[in-house]
Amino acid sequence: MIIHTMKLSVNGQTLSRGFSFKHPWIVLDQQYIGYSIAATDGVFLEVEYHYKSDRGDLLDNLVDQSYAKGDESKQILSAHFVDGHFALDNELYKEAISNFGTVVEAMVNRKMSKDGLAALIDKDPTALMSPPIQQHMRDIKDMRNRVHPNWIADYGHISREDAEDARYKLQEIILHYYNAVNL
Repeated sequence: MIIHTMKLSVNGQTLSRGFSFKHPWIVLDQQYIGYSIAATDGVFLEVEYHYKSDRGDLLDNLVDQSYAKGDESKQILSAHFVDGHFALDNELYKEAISNFGTVVEAMVNRKMSKDGLAALIDKDPTALMSPPIQQHMRDIKDMRNRVHPNWIADYGHISREDAEDARYKLQEIILHYYNAVNL
């Protein structure tokens, strides 16, 4: 669990600072708040948190014996798949695209080479089986390049629609790889 924000209301006065959470206690900085809290005061704590799974085996079935470092590939695929969805769900669109691009790169970089993503897409045997899948991969690669100032100037910042589009394309890519490896 990752705590995002906490607000403490005491007798209707909302505080966003001057306290901390040390499970199971709320620790108050009385100098910052300016007064002590009595047992008869109305206290309300609002906590917003995000939960992120740390499962490392979500996409294991996409990696076959052709991957030089299969365990590392599995871990990278799963971690960045989860991180990408977490980022998108929390409106972190650039981070979502970056993670989705890492998933694509881990899928096509079977030898963990230093080749660029475009070259890896053009020579991966599973990607070569489907031109539409290759195009989805190139689209995600291009969206990931929109972190560079020249790309931002030409194409704009990454929007929610861009990140959602990348997620749907990634799902189609994953289904294609799953079918190629398991059917």
